[in-house]
Amino acid sequence: MTKLFIVWTYTVAIWKTLLVPCVTNPDNWEYCTNDWDVWLYPEIQRAWNLMQGTEKPYQEEQDVLESNKVELPNGSDQPL
Repeated sequence: MTKLFIVWTYTVAIWKTLLVPCVTNPDNWEYCTNDWDVWLYPEIQRAWNLMQGTEKPYQEEQDVLESNKVELPNGSDQPL
């Protein structure tokens, strides 16, 4: 039930912030539908991965932090 609520919330958010403003003003439609393959479709895929559990929130940031860790003389690990 929780996943269904999340999907509904995302659908309403896309509807209110993307589709309604673009449709109500025809001049915006060209700019609203531009480059969806660059920003919209990858984010939909990422949301799906987050819901399925194949990706964790902030996973990319954690990977960067893990790759920047150094061994300090006192034996502790700290990011650069």
